[in-house]
Amino acid sequence: MKTSTFKMLALLLTFFSLSCSKDDTVETTITGENGGQISRFQLVTVDFGSNTLPNDTYTGTFNNEPVTLSKIEDNKLLFYVKESTPLGQTQLLIPALNNTKIIYEVVEATLTQSPAATLQPLMDFQAQYGATLTNAPEDAHYLQNHNAFTQYFADLSDDDRIKAAKFYKTNKAIFDPVYTTNYDAIQGRMANKTQADFDFQLYRSLILRHKLAVAVTVISATFAATPPYDPIETSLASLVALAGIKKSSDFHKQIIVDVFRVVQVKLNNELGLNNRMANASNAALTLTDNQATTLPFAVNAKNFSNTDSNVQKEFVQTYFTAKNKLNGFINDLNTAINWINNNVPLLTLSTINTVDVPATAALNSFATNAQVMQRFSFSVNHPNLSLENASLQSDGQLNLKVKFVGNPTATTINSTLNYTYNDYFSSFSGSFPIEIQEDVNLLIGNWILVSASKGTDIDYTLVGQSSEPFDGVGYGFRQQYYIPMPGNATFTPSSFTINTSISIVTNGMIMNTYPKSSCDVINTYNESYTLDNYSYPQITLNNYIEINNINSTHNLTNNRSCDNGDNNTYTSSSTNKSQRKLKLENENTLIFETNNSSGIRYKFIRQ
Repeated sequence: MKTSTFKMLALLLTFFSLSCSKDDTVETTITGENGGQISRFQLVTVDFGSNTLPNDTYTGTFNNEPVTLSKIEDNKLLFYVKESTPLGQTQLLIPALNNTKIIYEVVEATLTQSPAATLQPLMDFQAQYGATLTNAPEDAHYLQNHNAFTQYFADLSDDDRIKAAKFYKTNKAIFDPVYTTNYDAIQGRMANKTQADFDFQLYRSLILRHKLAVAVTVISATFAATPPYDPIETSLASLVALAGIKKSSDFHKQIIVDVFRVVQVKLNNELGLNNRMANASNAALTLTDNQATTLPFAVNAKNFSNTDSNVQKEFVQTYFTAKNKLNGFINDLNTAINWINNNVPLLTLSTINTVDVPATAALNSFATNAQVMQRFSFSVNHPNLSLENASLQSDGQLNLKVKFVGNPTATTINSTLNYTYNDYFSSFSGSFPIEIQEDVNLLIGNWILVSASKGTDIDYTLVGQSSEPFDGVGYGFRQQYYIPMPGNATFTPSSFTINTSISIVTNGMIMNTYPKSSCDVINTYNESYTLDNYSYPQITLNNYIEINNINSTHNLTNNRSCDNGDNNTYTSSSTNKSQRKLKLENENTLIFETNNSSGIRYKFIRQ
């Protein structure tokens, strides 16, 4: 065990531990340790090293007079050296801590400049602090107290001003940081409450800023709240403590609004099952063997609520411990404020409200971002399944791929996609039911042609005829018919063959000749499409796939009979590379679409 005066540099470099255990005891007995030189008016800390102090306050003697020692950290106590303490060697005795005895040398507190000049930095700090206060309801009590303190210290008598100056000068290293601490040194930016800003660095920063604000206030708040009270010392310490409490409360309010805890996972809009809640059974996520699937991926998160006080996560406990410490300051300081109001003439203060944590907090849905994603781990728990990929895409969707391994005996495997989640504020695990299906290409098989169509409103079937009137410039179709002929298609895992046939019958075609003549024309198109060594892209229902470089053979037979005796038949053929489109309307209906001049879509059904 060692003793020392409170060093603010150490406070800023090492955050206070603000929790305590009632079960620990101080095992070391120290007798006659030299505590060094201290001064009248000084707030002195006693450091018990690795020992945790079980009580919040202890009664001892200093110069054989009763003295109260208050716990400011798990292992540190605070006591005050009164103005009347005799100079020279004086013993501190703490009976409840194994009769701990410490010898100090008490010296006089001196001023090197006028009392007003000595107090001026504090008054300047207080004025700067007052300028930050507004007329908003949450600032009202702080603003009233600031104005009351300002007037009170301006009207001090000469003797009281000297006393206040000595008290401030002696403890300047404790009081000034309440106003001057740069909280931006704790890394983290300000929140703007967008989903993209779900930011654990920011959240940690806010928690640590709140903790530090409480830590830099602990000495002044503890002393101000500890009897016996004194008009000058208690008032000045309260002045400083209120500034620190206001800063701590502001950080607390920001935490309540801006910090979110992840509590649920949503995949494809399903919550799945997790170790924190029991959900109704979810529909299985259907995946295809070794094919990537993208699914909406989000998390549900909420702000802090009272129920979170039992969450055993470091930064959650840090927040609640600091919050409770702050409320302890406020409650004890309010007792001192009431004493001031009854015992200090011309000084009337308002008590301060404690900070609150909502009883409950609503769930908010957040798109998963990179910071959240790196906190997840995924796995599957089946011997014939391997998780090949579970990664976040730029659009916030989860890219998921699972494949068969080993020698599965079934074409469909039911399992679970398991996950664990862990960050500074939350940890839980769960699963989603999944169904992995063998990679079966729905195109594979034999198909027969049943109809053809042109446009979206005309359907030409094998069993009937439909008409399409047409009038153009210089000529016109009196009546036109499309007559599909027998056709078929065969798809294998690496090739396909498609055969189509259709006749276009035009009755009463007026030829642009002189003299004009009327003709009946039948154009019959027989077309064949083949492609070998082809790897089909993934095909989904009602979505086209384009296929390039198809071997295409086209045969045209034209029969014409005209009223002027111009009757003839001619044929033509061509072979080229073409591009066509395929679409599965359902597992048994196939659309084959040409993009030639006829613009015809052929419908096949599975044979």
